[in-house]
Amino acid sequence: MSTETQDKELVLGITHLKGNKDGNAYDMCRLLVARSIAPRNTKSGTFDGHGFEQKELNCDSTVIDQLNGKSFPQHGTVTWGLRDNRFGEKEPIVVGVLIENKQPLKVAS
Repeated sequence: MSTETQDKELVLGITHLKGNKDGNAYDMCRLLVARSIAPRNTKSGTFDGHGFEQKELNCDSTVIDQLNGKSFPQHGTVTWGLRDNRFGEKEPIVVGVLIENKQPLKVAS
């Protein structure tokens, strides 16, 4: 049985940061998506708003190659998988993005 799932997202872009700091190598890739702002109530307060907010999703660094040459924003299908984090626990990670349109969506500037 596959552990992969898929979601439709409004993809804004992708970032990839790779390097070495204090002898520790790092490789971080984030898929930027727009999510509807949803009211939330917590013990410490409430959150309300309208429109969309940017969310950063952890993704495999191979995803940056899949999006090379694409223009944004775009509607896309995001494929999720699982990976082991540094604590040995499973965590969700984007393992693929299929862009549905060839032309970017028009946005006001």
